[in-house]
Amino acid sequence: MDVDVKVKDMHVPIGDGNVLAVCDLDLGGEFLVKGVRVMARRQEGGDSLFVAWPMRRDTKGAWHAIAFPVSEEAKGRVSDLVEAHYIQMLIDRPRRVAQASQVLHEAEAALDRGR
Repeated sequence: MDVDVKVKDMHVPIGDGNVLAVCDLDLGGEFLVKGVRVMARRQEGGDSLFVAWPMRRDTKGAWHAIAFPVSEEAKGRVSDLVEAHYIQMLIDRPRRVAQASQVLHEAEAALDRGR
């Protein structure tokens, strides 16, 4: 079964160490996985990205994934999709900041005209 997977609501958390972004995954418009994270793997040869799945801590303090792809093929496909979405978000960010800055400037100008 080939499910259409879409990345939803990716955002960058503030001050959360190795967590670079958090998103939700829409699986075929029928199922939503919340809290998928793009993480930085810090290593000597250079940093790399990886996708971490939603987890829960058990009564003994150990962490266990609660939603994840079962096959390596599915894991690779979804990880590639999430990482690509994250990279595109970084590429788009300067344009979005410029647009927000322009809107703010126009609003300030309108306020000044009204005074």
